[in-house]
Parts: sequence; C-alpha cells; structure tokens
Amino acid sequence: MAKDVPTAELKGGVADSKHTNRDRASELWHTIQHSTHNPTGAHAESLCGALRDSSLIFAYAFFPHLCRYPFSRMHVELFERYDTTTRSHLPYRAGKRFALAAPRGYAKSTLHSLILPLADLCFRREQFIVIVSATFLQAATRLRALRAELASNPALRAAFPHLAQPPTEANRQTLCVAGMRISAFGAGAEMRGLTHNGWRPTKIILDDVEDSERVLSARLRDATEAWFHEVIVPLGDTTTHIEVVGTLLHRESLLAKLLHAPAFETRLYRAVEAWPDREDLWAEWRRLRSNPEDPQRTTTATQFFHENREAMLRGGCVLWPEKESLPQLMELMLTQGRVAFFQEKQNEPPAGAGALFDVEGWQRFTIREDGQIVSAQARDPAIGSS
Repeated sequence: MAKDVPTAELKGGVADSKHTNRDRASELWHTIQHSTHNPTGAHAESLCGALRDSSLIFAYAFFPHLCRYPFSRMHVELFERYDTTTRSHLPYRAGKRFALAAPRGYAKSTLHSLILPLADLCFRREQFIVIVSATFLQAATRLRALRAELASNPALRAAFPHLAQPPTEANRQTLCVAGMRISAFGAGAEMRGLTHNGWRPTKIILDDVEDSERVLSARLRDATEAWFHEVIVPLGDTTTHIEVVGTLLHRESLLAKLLHAPAFETRLYRAVEAWPDREDLWAEWRRLRSNPEDPQRTTTATQFFHENREAMLRGGCVLWPEKESLPQLMELMLTQGRVAFFQEKQNEPPAGAGALFDVEGWQRFTIREDGQIVSAQARDPAIGSS
C-alpha cells in the first residue's frame, strides 16, 4: 500500500523532479520534431535511446497533450515500476502480476492502457497485448485511442519508423502493427486459445473490468472471479504480465481480493492521503456551505476558508495537488456525498447496501478458558451524522 507523504515533501523534492523531467522531455521532443526531415528517421530514433530507460520522460516527450498536469507521486511510482519490469525481455523474462487501486479520474487508464502499451510497441517489448474492460465498447474505445496516437502523433512516427507502417489489421477489436498485436475484449468474454504468430498473450491489461451494478451481486462477483482464474490467468504463459487496474467498487470485488493475493504485487492510492488536523473548522465550513437560509452560502463559506486557510490546511496531504487540491476534494465530498467520495476517491467502498454496522471493523478477542471477562455494552438507537 502506498505510504503517506508529508505535504512539504510532495511539493518539494517530487515537484522539483517533475519540472526537471518535463524540461528534459520537452528538449528531446523538440529535437525529435525537427528531425522529421530525415526520411529514415535514424537521427530521431537515436535520440530515443535517451528515453528507453525512463517511461516518465517518454510520456512527457511524446504525449504533452496528455500530460496537462505534472505527474503525481502515484504516476512516478508506476512509471518506475514499469521501467524495472521491462529490464527483462521476452522470451526469457518471468511474468509479473500487478493489482492497482487508484482514485477515479487520476489517469490510471491513460497510463496503463495508452502510454505504457505505446511504449511497449515503440521498443518492441510485447508481441501480443490484450486489453479487457467491463464492456467491449469500453475496451474498443481504449484501442481506438491507441490507434489514433499511432496515426496522428508525428514525433512518435518520426522517432519509431516501424510504427509509421500501415497496420496489417485494424478493426474495432484488433490492431496489428509491425508484427505486434493488440486486441480488445469485454469482461466475461471467451478468450481461450488466443495466439499471434506463435505467441500467447504476452501482456494482459484488465482496466476497470468490474461494473458498478454487477459488482453488487454476490453471484456475479463469483462469476467474475471464476472467469478471471479460469480464462484470464491461463490465457498467457510463464512470461505473461497480468495487470489489473481500477477503483474499488466493493469490499468483495475481484480487485479487492487481488490486492491481498500473495502472487500479486499491489498498490493502493487515495486522493486524500492525510486528513487535516482541524476537523472542527471543516465542520463549520460544511455548515456554512450547506446553509439553506443563506443565499450567499458559497461566498460565506469561501470567506470563512480564506480567514482560516492555514489552520484548515495544516496536517492535510493530497495525492495529486496540481489536479485536485484539498479544498477541491472537500467540496467534492460535500456535493458528491461521503459514500460515493470514499468509494471513488479513497478506495473505501461501503460495507454493504443498507448495512448499519461494519462487521469487518469489529474487534475480535480470543477467550481463554482460565480467563475472566468483564463485558460492557452500550447502545445508541439514534442514527445521525454525529
């Protein structure tokens, strides 16, 4: 699980490295862009040797339109993991299994289903990539975005001439380019026996493979888990990487179980990594912001925040401050509701629909035969916010 990082560190050392990487990538991108006069692309391709070992700089260099915000600590760690994993090459590598729970809207799909698969194609790291989403339409949309980058990114095409060749196959489900194949499927699809040029799938990406409604059914959750173990896992071989990325939609979801599976490397991130010290001030802010008798309640709450800004921010730490600051997340929690916010942004789904008590949170004790027990119990029949 990701560790909390103090706000000062998040805005200091990590931020400094972001600017350094972006500047270096921008320099390389402009060099590559102006080398397109070389019909063979040899000069541009040689420049990409500097990008081979850093997928983060690769992303900044070729996809500035996708990197509107500096990358967060989560993104940096995911890029670093990819770089470490790709040091071993086919056909001699050992396949890795990885489960990632990330806040919704934090570019996990942009990384794992677009930028990193494109890096795989650029450096010929994979032979057969399979992308699976909750529906075929979602998976096909991800494949279409990847195909669009290959067709319309001039710097990418100049630096990697093999990707500028016309695809040998291109449709809603499959893209074949330079001998490599990417296929899209919906969850639950029958995919047994897939091969491409003698290769079984070398990388399988399950991106938001669970549906927010289906995951509420125990029967359908069991079916998804069985499909994963009976169809997805045997789809590859000992060299196949399996990545499962998404947001936790249920405490018994497939992703939730994989986060505790011994065979998987796991990461879990939250939008708010540390809550501010002065909850009393935020409670007053919420009261002012929600006061139906004040037609200027938004202005009133904003003024209260500015008057108490330092105290209200003290102790707080967020994962991606450039995209969502602590005040923005607090506003979102107020408007979206705590249950939805904690599920979508904190990867903390509710205990269950209609559940009054979180049984999983109960403390349990072992009773010794020769021990003594003093039992005390209190009940509060009221159900409220306090």
